[in-house]
Amino acid sequence: MSPSPDQGPSPDVRTSPALRTSPDLRTSPDLRTFTDGSSGADDTAPVRLIQVGAGSMGRAWLHTIAESPDAVLVGLADLDVAVARRAAEETGHSGIGIGATLADLLEQVEADAVVNVTIPAAHEPVSTLALRRGLPVLCEKPVAETVATGLAMVAA
Repeated sequence: MSPSPDQGPSPDVRTSPALRTSPDLRTSPDLRTFTDGSSGADDTAPVRLIQVGAGSMGRAWLHTIAESPDAVLVGLADLDVAVARRAAEETGHSGIGIGATLADLLEQVEADAVVNVTIPAAHEPVSTLALRRGLPVLCEKPVAETVATGLAMVAA
């Protein structure tokens, strides 16, 4: 698939060194630097994550987070709180904050970042709230449904 003329050339993922690397979050200063320029109180501590979305892709991410020594889930939000509670239990995340929305969880727990695994129509409001609170976001694709929405998220 070739890019449209206004998108410019697409990167070749087979040859791009930046796309072939997989840095270790515990030792990479680039990935462990916060917006204030600090590297956090304890560079060896796992990244505290809130995940929003507990559907099928959400459960896949819950398993990935559970297996990572670099991350710990501190909260899980889903509009159906019973689904969130069940998904957390089934993937080994006990004792975490559970809520219907990201806003609910931001009042309950301290987090370093947000994993947005909601439906595409919800990517923008969830990601924007997290970004405005100073939290980095890992968002499932597509990041936004339109270019305008994507640009608004970048501006946040």
